[in-house]
Amino acid sequence: MNYTLKVTASFLLFTSLFVAHAQAACTQADAVQAFSTDKGVSTFCTRDAPNGCDFTARAPDAANPAEAGMSWIVNGKAKGSSAAAAMPLFGRVAQDCTLAATNVTLELSDGGDAADAAKMHKAIDAMTHKVMECIHEKKGQPASCACMYPEELASVKNAYEEVTARHPGWKARPVYYTQADDSGVTVSFEGIRTQLAMSCNSKPE
Repeated sequence: MNYTLKVTASFLLFTSLFVAHAQAACTQADAVQAFSTDKGVSTFCTRDAPNGCDFTARAPDAANPAEAGMSWIVNGKAKGSSAAAAMPLFGRVAQDCTLAATNVTLELSDGGDAADAAKMHKAIDAMTHKVMECIHEKKGQPASCACMYPEELASVKNAYEEVTARHPGWKARPVYYTQADDSGVTVSFEGIRTQLAMSCNSKPE
């Protein structure tokens, strides 16, 4: 009898855990919540959009590689007819209901965060300078020129890996910081990742 009760209790516990896990799936409302409460999105919708923002969520497009593995695709726009309304908002929400990517720029106010973004920008700037020299001297096309400077390319890769390890949320979004001279810089980590994924062994199109 005791053994039967233990088995029954274990089965009921397993069943309750399974049901709880099933209920924890990311819903459409959860996806909108994850996107709308993102720091960059909420800042835009409170500061730049006088009337706030509207959001909708749809299922990912199986034919679109960028949406593969996502749970929901969230779209938004500022209410009314202000200048902010011209900017479409979008985000890709992962299966665990975290925001995987967004086009909304995250403004950095923390000095340490800005220093990390500046480190990435410095590496990109050095690489860009070399590539522009290469193009100007007609040594090759942009894609092939980038591969002619392995030291600078390695610096970009190392900076990307180091900074995104500390800030994984930056991998698929642009970030903005202000320099000492009050000029602003935007760094697109998703764009950097895409460029780094290109093989230097392949011929440019």
